[in-house]
Amino acid sequence: MRRHPPAHDRGGRRRARRRPRAVQGRIAHPFRVRAPRAHRDAPAPARPRRGGRRLLAEAGGVPAVVARAYDGWTAADLRVLAGHLVALAPSVALLGSRADKAYLVFAQSEGLPHDVPALLRDALTLVGGRGGGRGNLAQGGGDRLEGLDAALANAEQTVRARAVGGA
Repeated sequence: MRRHPPAHDRGGRRRARRRPRAVQGRIAHPFRVRAPRAHRDAPAPARPRRGGRRLLAEAGGVPAVVARAYDGWTAADLRVLAGHLVALAPSVALLGSRADKAYLVFAQSEGLPHDVPALLRDALTLVGGRGGGRGNLAQGGGDRLEGLDAALANAEQTVRARAVGGA
C-alpha cells in the first residue's frame, strides 16, 4: 500500500502536496479559454510588423507614402503595421484589408501636414462605410470590398499631390 506524505512537516507548518507531473499536464487551467479548433488551426496572416523597412524602401521618397491592400488582416493588424511604419521613418501609411468587410487604417508620422481623418472620410465613400480618427491616425470600414483598391489609390494620389504642391 502506498503512503502519502504527511500534510504537515515536523515544525507544524502546512506543506503543500505536489501533483504528479503526469496529472499536472492534463489539468487545464480553470480560467483559460481555448479557441475553437477551427480558429487554432487556421493559418495566421503574415506578421504585421514584418517587412516595414522593405515597404518604406519600396515606397521611396521623404516622406514615404506606403499604400497597400492585404487579404484577411484585421483592423488591429493594420494599426500595428501603420504604427510601425510611421515610427520607423517620416511616412504616410495608407493600409487596407479585405476580410469580412473592407478595413482602412491611415496614419502619418508626427509633424506631417496631411489631414488624415479627412483622407479617410473621402476613402470611406468608396467602400460605403464609417470611421473616424484624430490627429495622425484614423480607421474605418465598409461593406463594399470592391471599392478598396480605388479608395487606397485616391488617397495615395491626394497625399502625393499635396506633397508636390507644398502642403
